[in-house]
Amino acid sequence: MITTVIIFLVVLGVLVFVHELGHFTFAKIAGMRVLEFGLGFPPRAWYLIKNGTRYSLNWLPIGGFVKILGEDGEDQIEDEKFLKLGTGKRFLEANRGWQALVLVAGISFNIIFAWLILSFGFMIGVPQSVQGNDSYVGHIDTVVTSVLPNTPAKSAGLEPGDIFISLELEGQKLEKVDQENIISFIQNSDGKVVDVKVKRSGEEKDVLVTPGLDDGIYRMGISLDDVGIVSESFFRSLGSGARSTYNMILFGFNGLWTLVSGVFHGHNVLSYVSGPVGIANMAKDAYSSGIGYLITFTAFISIELAILNVLPFPALDGGRLLFVGVEAITRKPIPKKIQFYANFIGFALLLTLMLVVTLHDVWKLL
Repeated sequence: MITTVIIFLVVLGVLVFVHELGHFTFAKIAGMRVLEFGLGFPPRAWYLIKNGTRYSLNWLPIGGFVKILGEDGEDQIEDEKFLKLGTGKRFLEANRGWQALVLVAGISFNIIFAWLILSFGFMIGVPQSVQGNDSYVGHIDTVVTSVLPNTPAKSAGLEPGDIFISLELEGQKLEKVDQENIISFIQNSDGKVVDVKVKRSGEEKDVLVTPGLDDGIYRMGISLDDVGIVSESFFRSLGSGARSTYNMILFGFNGLWTLVSGVFHGHNVLSYVSGPVGIANMAKDAYSSGIGYLITFTAFISIELAILNVLPFPALDGGRLLFVGVEAITRKPIPKKIQFYANFIGFALLLTLMLVVTLHDVWKLL
């Protein structure tokens, strides 16, 4: 449990730091006065003041922030001595182009970070499908990529990410475990119970599956892939990292569309999302599977953080960017009260959603 929490906080802390570093860097480039760069949320546990900016570590470890002078339309009440320690313009004194760049920078840094760590992963070796891959491939495993609903595999308890170790039917054991042989073994099972041994989160589990007939063929109801450790050269890894980042972005937006459409179609959308508890368990599973899996997982969460923040929702970067866009079109500032209440309500809704999703994650673990 302690290990899970530590892994989760380290991964989240790195991603939040990268995101806020984007805001901080471009605010400094734009000549804005950054009052505070904080990891976690107050109350403060420790801080250091340098060149007029307070760098703080806070007791609530989920999240982070960069506080820029006048960013919410108000001149934040600060100690006069502290204000005199540094110089720089207020957020609203910069032109709207710079305001937009500062807001977009956090999202961009998360995407760039995902690309960099994926590229690094391709150099040291990350799990990838061996199909059509002519790079070095080692430690090949056959992995469950998806489990269809209302199928023998679903009823038996097989899960995506399970790694096949062995299959046995009436004393006959499959000699070579790979995608092709597993499919053939199941098709020739005559619907009899198959003892399947898989590795899940570093632990071996025995699962009894009774294949069912589908169009005259015995199947379990899963998708498989042969996955190996792929290691590439420096320049090739940069290209592979970029392609993987692009695919993750597409996958993330597709998932978002599924979530939104599910709301309007009355689906149980809670099954599509995970909160801190669910993400912490996924981080633990990735860590136990190896550094390559942890790198891929961290990159994916970084992309998801970027996609979340790009949404035009109050309290998120996308919502603040929307305000800047409206002001650029109307040539008039949005009233401070509207901005304040919109951000307050948006933040409250996000906290409520996080609480509901977290309770759902806990319920699934019980």
